[in-house]
Amino acid sequence: MRSTITENDARLYIELIKIRFGDWIDAGYNAPKAIENYDGRGHWGIAWEGGPFEWAYYGTIGSFAYEEREPEFGSRLPIVKVPSKLGHVFSEPANSCVVMLYLDS
Repeated sequence: MRSTITENDARLYIELIKIRFGDWIDAGYNAPKAIENYDGRGHWGIAWEGGPFEWAYYGTIGSFAYEEREPEFGSRLPIVKVPSKLGHVFSEPANSCVVMLYLDS
């Protein structure tokens, strides 16, 4: 069993985000970045300040997402299912523009 998220895991997660929000990135906006020990939390974070408004609440991939809260946030982002190739990764929003990566138990 794995004991940690690796930089490669974070980079693969970014590739999945690029699938999810490819049109946004193709339009010339900046891309998400992987940050080790984000905000001193001891975990990898995926930060994307230039992404769609509150993307982190809808952009999570894998075992956790806020898709059911779309009406609450008033988002007009289409819900797109992106299969996770990272079955061991659990992701959740840290805020509106950062997703944290954890091991899925």
